[in-house]
Amino acid sequence: MHGLVQIAPLPPVPLHDLFTYRVPELLRPHIQPGMRVRMPLGRQTRTGVVAGFADAAPPGELRPILEVLDADPFVPPELLELCRWTAGYYLASLADVLATVVPVSLPAPANERVVRLVRRLTADGATIVFLSTDLEELLSLAERVAILRDGRIASTHSTTELTVEQLLAAVAASENPDEPR
Repeated sequence: MHGLVQIAPLPPVPLHDLFTYRVPELLRPHIQPGMRVRMPLGRQTRTGVVAGFADAAPPGELRPILEVLDADPFVPPELLELCRWTAGYYLASLADVLATVVPVSLPAPANERVVRLVRRLTADGATIVFLSTDLEELLSLAERVAILRDGRIASTHSTTELTVEQLLAAVAASENPDEPR
């Protein structure tokens, strides 16, 4: 079990590369290089990618990581190794290279858990009623969408080939049923 990890913060911190953090006992069995974690950085809490394990602690007090966000590495080992090579070849920090690989906009950790849970339950055959104003997220999770108006189903649509624009048009049409479409 590894007690120290090197983490590349996202977005990277100018003039810094990797930061070393302590891994709490409970999280040690779950941590692997390539996983995203939540960590304290200054007065903020940031997301970072575990770049690897540290053999020795740097001087000073180490802060612990707060949470492991992924069950499996978000950055696969082969891609992490390619990022290391790229950083060395172009004399860039590994944190800067990883920032080009990991999407800038990541769902909040709570939303990620909900998305994973919904996908797992639907894969097991469960039916989920999911209410959301995030239409892109809704279309990525749902097989069918029902538009409600005054507590009744105004229309239903398969999400197979439905775009956000088409969904918005269907919502607008349900608000004005008397207007021609």
